[in-house]
Amino acid sequence: MTTYDPDLSMTYAFLGITDHKVIDFHNDRTVSPDKIQRGLSGLHHEVDDWAVLEEKIQRGATLPFVLSLRFESLTGSTSGHLCIVDMHVVSWSDDELAQSVLQKSVNGLASLVRLMGSNHDRVLTGCTIEPSALLSLTGDLLASNSKTAFAFYLNTSTDLSSPISMISTVRKLRTTLVRPTTDRRVKLFYEKAHYYQQEKYRLQASLDTSLAATEQVERDLDDVQQGFSAERTSLHDEVEHWQGKARELEEALNGLKNESEGAEADNRWMNARLVTEKLGLKDELRRMEVEAAGAEDSKTRIMDVHEALVDAHEALDTAYTELLDSYTELRGRCRRLVDVRERLETQINELEDQANANTRRTKQL
Repeated sequence: MTTYDPDLSMTYAFLGITDHKVIDFHNDRTVSPDKIQRGLSGLHHEVDDWAVLEEKIQRGATLPFVLSLRFESLTGSTSGHLCIVDMHVVSWSDDELAQSVLQKSVNGLASLVRLMGSNHDRVLTGCTIEPSALLSLTGDLLASNSKTAFAFYLNTSTDLSSPISMISTVRKLRTTLVRPTTDRRVKLFYEKAHYYQQEKYRLQASLDTSLAATEQVERDLDDVQQGFSAERTSLHDEVEHWQGKARELEEALNGLKNESEGAEADNRWMNARLVTEKLGLKDELRRMEVEAAGAEDSKTRIMDVHEALVDAHEALDTAYTELLDSYTELRGRCRRLVDVRERLETQINELEDQANANTRRTKQL
């Protein structure tokens, strides 16, 4: 199909869906996830050439996606809608603790299908299913004159009881043909009118809140203006007070200027006297420099004498040390001589005792 019937209008929506964002593959831009909560009516794009749409479809998508095609006759009431929802690999078990947004949507759809499959001829009452974007997209396809087909991705390495139970339930679904009494486009306009009316009510409530806030702000502004008037009067009195202080300070400043002029004259006289004293001090300084020069020569001579005395003192210290060493040596010799004398005296005494003894023996003989 490379040509397009001018009597046929075609629109499409091709969206990639994740837990946190929605990507419009028509222009490759991110759209708000809130837009698909009310279906795809605001996300369809009109095309005039099937090749453009075919190129988008053949490009494919790596994300879970929704492809919606609408065909409408411009000359009659004939219309058609093809919607393909690919959720990739998901779980069909009743897991109420699912954290993924997409998995929660799948759980809601599975719950609805199980309720419809278990209540063939009974009206569903007392059932609460959390609304989701997936239910908004597929709700119309599960009833009236729509035909719905499910394709399941099965992983044989996991438990297949949940998807098999879901497949069995889907096979029990039956729909009854209901001819619409209102054209879908008119119904769409009614839905949009209802939506905009609700938005009007919401904006009116927001406007009432804003008006109340504005009135409160105006009352606060009146209070501020009254406070500002009192503060302005107080500031005016304070300004007058400081202006009087400024006049007093100006008068004091004039008095200080007069005193400054007198002090300046005194300073000039004092400066002249100090200059004269400075000249006298310079002469005195020159005289003291001359005397210092003479004193420097005397100091040099005194330093020479001092150095000579220091050298003599060092020589005397050396001689004293040598004499002290000689005295110590002589003292040692004297002690040794005393010891020798004592030994000799002892020997002499012994010899005298022996001689006396010999004399006595001789006399006896």
